[in-house]
Amino acid sequence: GAQADRQAATARRVSRQGAFDLNLLSGSDFQRYNSTSQRGKNVTLTTTDAGAELLLRNGVRLYAGARLNTGAVKAPDSSTGTGGEYVVGVRVPLFRGFGANPRAASEQQAILGEPLATEQFRRTRLDVLEDAGSAYWNWVAAGQRLQVARNLLRVAEVRAEALSKRAELGDIPRVDAIEAGQEVARRQGLLIQAERGLQQAGFRLAGFRWEGSGSPAPVPTEAEVPPVSTLPEPEPISAAMVETARNAALATRPEVPANALQTRIARVDRDLAQNDTKPQVDFLFQPGADTGNKSIGDTLKVGFQFSLPLERRDATGRRDEADLRLERLSQDAALLRRQIVLEVDDAVSAVNRAAERDNATVRERDLAQQVENRERDRLRLGEGTVFLLNQRERTTAEAAQKVIDSRAEYFQAVLSLQVATGEL
Repeated sequence: GAQADRQAATARRVSRQGAFDLNLLSGSDFQRYNSTSQRGKNVTLTTTDAGAELLLRNGVRLYAGARLNTGAVKAPDSSTGTGGEYVVGVRVPLFRGFGANPRAASEQQAILGEPLATEQFRRTRLDVLEDAGSAYWNWVAAGQRLQVARNLLRVAEVRAEALSKRAELGDIPRVDAIEAGQEVARRQGLLIQAERGLQQAGFRLAGFRWEGSGSPAPVPTEAEVPPVSTLPEPEPISAAMVETARNAALATRPEVPANALQTRIARVDRDLAQNDTKPQVDFLFQPGADTGNKSIGDTLKVGFQFSLPLERRDATGRRDEADLRLERLSQDAALLRRQIVLEVDDAVSAVNRAAERDNATVRERDLAQQVENRERDRLRLGEGTVFLLNQRERTTAEAAQKVIDSRAEYFQAVLSLQVATGEL
């Protein structure tokens, strides 16, 4: 859609430039009518015209043409010699319409509309990449949570099988084997829930995946999920880098040039409205040559045309409206720069807090693993219980999932910072 808008802006610019195309004119008329000098007598008239007309962007109109009138002409100024009359001419707007005129303004706005569409495309691209990146990291986290759930179930299944055999031999109470089976069922439910989470995240991510040919890419599989160990370690952003990120955002974000382009477009409307408050005074100069029999040689047409709406409410209303739009765009520019800086600061804060949380969750996971290992040793020595070991394993799994969540949160914060600086 955004790419189509860019192409539409180009088409609009080409269309507006068509107002300044060279225009060829031609026509021929035959008339049979009642003579003005001898009522009741029919006379005939043949009129032939041809010419070319060119409108310049400053409002000046150039033209050249020829006309041949044969027969009984109705108006004295329409007579020509048998060879026809050939003229060149220029119509110059002296006040209103010179420099600023509707067609030139429309073209200028269409020309500015092309880079504006490009900036809007860049903004849309950032939004899409942010959504796609967020979907990717949610999918990665879902896949890693599934791996934790699968490993947790595998441990429970091995232990349940061993305890079941020992219970059959009478080495342990039957309730221990039943409890182990209960834990397997519980973890199977968690595995199914994790599988559904990965499927759901995969379907959402697939909406952003496309082949080079333009066809949809398949839904990503669990095998494509990168393990936690392959991801880079979270790193906080230093204070020195914050100012660099702010400056980069102000220089790169598409909203800044988009606002400037919208201001220029509004200024074109303002200039046109201001010009339209002036009187319409057009100067016409048209020399020519009358040729053939009964011709007069050189011809000339010189004149002025004047018009002025006394109240000029249309022009003044449009000018005031443009002034208000320019004022609003100026305020928007200041607010926009402030908002961009705040978005960068917020993204930096999110990155740093996520890095700190990751360090805390890694410590929690490592300590939980140590407690689990100690509990397993106690059970092996006959001092612990299956119930306590199950609790320790669950705690370790929950801590591992916290690491997964904190890593996903960190990388999504980095993604948000890249969007905030416009560098994605």
